Amino acid sequence: MKLILDIGGAEEVTFGPEDEIRGTLNILGHGGQALSHLRATFGGRLTISIPAQIAGPNPSNLEFTLFEENKEFGHDDATSNKDDPVNGIYIVPFSFRFPSHAPCFRHKHALHLPPSMNIREAESRIRVEYYVVGAVDRQIFGPLSKTTRVVKGLKFCNNAPINRSPILQPNASLPLILRQKDGSGRLEDGIDGLPAYTPSIRVEALLPNPPVLFRGQANPIKFILHTPPEIVGKIFVRKADIIFKTSTATVVESVTRRVDEQFLGASTCGTFPVDSERLVLDSGTWERLFRLNLKPSFESCVMQIKHSVEIKVGISIGSEGSIYYTSSLLDVLITDPPPAYEDAE
Repeated sequence: MKLILDIGGAEEVTFGPEDEIRGTLNILGHGGQALSHLRATFGGRLTISIPAQIAGPNPSNLEFTLFEENKEFGHDDATSNKDDPVNGIYIVPFSFRFPSHAPCFRHKHALHLPPSMNIREAESRIRVEYYVVGAVDRQIFGPLSKTTRVVKGLKFCNNAPINRSPILQPNASLPLILRQKDGSGRLEDGIDGLPAYTPSIRVEALLPNPPVLFRGQANPIKFILHTPPEIVGKIFVRKADIIFKTSTATVVESVTRRVDEQFLGASTCGTFPVDSERLVLDSGTWERLFRLNLKPSFESCVMQIKHSVEIKVGISIGSEGSIYYTSSLLDVLITDPPPAYEDAE
């Protein structure tokens, strides 16, 4: 006997709150054997790893059920071939609906469901999974029976509203140590003819207000390089990176876990002269725009997903030589784009 759990498009579709899931439980080759307790379970769970230095000699995982729903089916629920059990296929349709909220296992209020994820950093791991489990009991001898189970995972994404506004973090500046014309003083790099002092170069990021970026879309990012007038024309941009940083944190009972990730959104290398005090660059300089493939920003009492974007610029004195870096860091919200509206006919 074979049990097949069929959910159309489950591998390609990402579900959201209140989306309906339709599928069938298909039993093949049961040869007329007595079947009982045919059932389907729909649920979600959060799993947090426990590193050895905390759990001791037997590290384990903590699992927390986000929600669970069970349905049982009888002979009358089959839609085809139920009267030909030897040669036919026993087919039972089912449907579930993702909840918009779930009971919080920390507090007595509703909880936004976190998105599907499976992230790991060193010994820290956070996994959120949603699933449908199909099962049936088959009688094998007298009161003895054997259970056949099959599981199918579901991808889920939640654009729950965020009640906080991203805050621009202080810009980092790059002090360039410049040598005097006669080379005196304990100064390493510099340009002849400048006084002995340390001018600062600053990077300013320019994003929409509020800073919201959309998943799956090209998100051009501009930034401004502020340069003291006395070194305009004497320094060069050698490298520029746009780096996205994600922090996922969970707080469940007394267990707190945080996993930090980052990926390069765009990068360029070359030799671009800084010929003005206010040099504006944007991601179009890279001749390509990157498409975000990050989880939406998320906030609940058990999990937070926060994003920031770092603009990192490498500067050299002259067109060659050592590269010095300065950067600007900005918190951003990442969400799915708004729905497209068709023109009324």
